[in-house]
Amino acid sequence: MDIYIKCNTKYIIEEKRQIRVQDIAEVIAPPQLVNKIQQLKLLEVPVSKQKTYVISIMDIIKKIKNDFPDVEITNIGSEDILIEYHPQKIKESKIWLYVKVAFIAFIVLTGSTVAIISFHEDVNMAKVFQDIYKIFMGKKVDHPYIIQIPYSIGLILGIVLFFNHLPFIRFSQEPTPIEVEMSLYAKDVENSMVEMLNNEKEGTK
Repeated sequence: MDIYIKCNTKYIIEEKRQIRVQDIAEVIAPPQLVNKIQQLKLLEVPVSKQKTYVISIMDIIKKIKNDFPDVEITNIGSEDILIEYHPQKIKESKIWLYVKVAFIAFIVLTGSTVAIISFHEDVNMAKVFQDIYKIFMGKKVDHPYIIQIPYSIGLILGIVLFFNHLPFIRFSQEPTPIEVEMSLYAKDVENSMVEMLNNEKEGTK
C-alpha cells in the first residue's frame, strides 16, 4: 500500500502538548489507514513553555513503519519540520498590531527619505537640473521648476509602481518586492532554526 506525506516547513501548535501526525502532516493513504496514521503520536512536549522543536521526516516515516511495516511511504513535502509550541492561544491586540505597523512604516519612510536626499546631495541634483534647463532654454535659473516638479511627480509614481500597490489597492497579483524579501527572510530564518536545533540534538546524543 502506498502512503504519501506532505509537511510544510513550520507549524504553530497552541496549548496541546501531544503532537500527532495530523497536526503537522497531510496524509494520503487507504481509507482504513488514514485515521490510524493521523493519530500516531510524534512528540510529547516536555515542558509547558514556549519553545521551538524540530522533527525530521525520517522520524515520521519510522513511526509509521513501526505500526504499519508493509506500507510504502513517499514524502512530497519538507524534510525537516519546525514546531513552534505555545502553551496558550496566541492573542495579539489589534491596537498593538497597528502601532507596530505604524512604527515600521515611519522608520521605512524616514530611512527612504534620508536615502533619497543623500543621493541627490551626493550627485548635486540641483546643479544637474540647472544645467539641463540651460541646455534646452539657453539661460540659467536657480530653480528650474519646469524640470523639478515633473521629476518629483515621476519619482513618487516610480516608487508606487515599484512597490506595486497603494493602501488597499494592488496593481497586479504579483508579490511586491517587500513581500518577496520577507518570504526569503522567513525561509532563511526557518533554515537557520532547523540547522541550529539539529545541531543541539546532535550535541545531546
